[in-house]
Amino acid sequence: PSDDSTQPVIQINLESTYAKGATVTITNAESNQVFEQVMPMDFQSFTVSEPEFTLGQTYQVQINGEDITTVTLDTVITRFGNAGRGGPRGERGEKKGWW
Repeated sequence: PSDDSTQPVIQINLESTYAKGATVTITNAESNQVFEQVMPMDFQSFTVSEPEFTLGQTYQVQINGEDITTVTLDTVITRFGNAGRGGPRGERGEKKGWW
């Protein structure tokens, strides 16, 4: 996002890799689905920005129906987990992402 962006972003960095075809779902505090995506590749991280995201609100993140985390959007960019994308000497790390 640019410096003047106001649409919130959720970045999720996972401990393990999920397979292509896994379904990521994000719901709001009222249990209304605001995002769903069948992932097109194996992944260990993903980034989502939706017009429905609202600063100060809390969202539940699930993968294949399993609760992964609950995040509250305190800032425009909210992160969960460690990115871990860099390898030794700046080489690409092992993590696989989709965004």
